[in-house]
Amino acid sequence: MELFRNVFATDIQATSAGTAAEPVPQQVSRLWFDSAGTPFPHQLPARSAAFGTDRILCGSDYRFTPAAGTAAQVASLDEAPQPAGSTWRALTTCDARRLFPPLGT
Repeated sequence: MELFRNVFATDIQATSAGTAAEPVPQQVSRLWFDSAGTPFPHQLPARSAAFGTDRILCGSDYRFTPAAGTAAQVASLDEAPQPAGSTWRALTTCDARRLFPPLGT
């Protein structure tokens, strides 16, 4: 993505301000990633390797995904190889609490 940004894209605001746009990896690192669907065995580990684990949420698409499908998605979090020093469930819960802090905090 960075290669294409440098080759094909121009950032009008950055150019007019005389500054370069932030590199793509830095821009993407501010995004939040929803792991709805089947994020294992490859998708979530690849995303984590590229951008870290501090902005991953565990969505289930519940309401549109049958209950059995949602349960299978959650089970995939628990059955996958876990990140060093934590679990996918703990990481996604912590990230969700940072993004959506309880009311009154």
